Amino acid sequence: MLNAVKSGKFFTSAGDAVGYYNSRDDFAEVAAHILAADDLTPYKNQRVHISGAEPLTQAAMVQTVRDVAGIPLELVQVSDEQLIAGMTSAGLPERLAQIFATFDTGTRAGVFGGKHDEIIQRLTGHAPTTWRQFVEARKEMLKQ
Repeated sequence: MLNAVKSGKFFTSAGDAVGYYNSRDDFAEVAAHILAADDLTPYKNQRVHISGAEPLTQAAMVQTVRDVAGIPLELVQVSDEQLIAGMTSAGLPERLAQIFATFDTGTRAGVFGGKHDEIIQRLTGHAPTTWRQFVEARKEMLKQ
């Protein structure tokens, strides 16, 4: 997001698809609870699905940055190939750019927007961090 804010443009190939986005703090807190559990049996050989507070489109995320931080940010819809080309022209290795682009591909395919789980609430006792809360906590950093 920082590079997007600096350039004034947020490039995506996710279209209008939705995804449940998480903060790293929420991921870390869930991982810590699982690793500190007295009984790991419920998690053995299981995939833990951690979903965020609400399904959001990239357009809604960009609008939140505009509203909360007062930053002019343009949403630019591109193809997967254009997204990869943009990342590589900015200095990312091509393979890494391809991996990052799969997040948008997955979002379009419904991978990140179809299943919602309350594991953050269940394990930590608090709701997941919303995108608005995430941006509000970082708005001064985003303005720099």
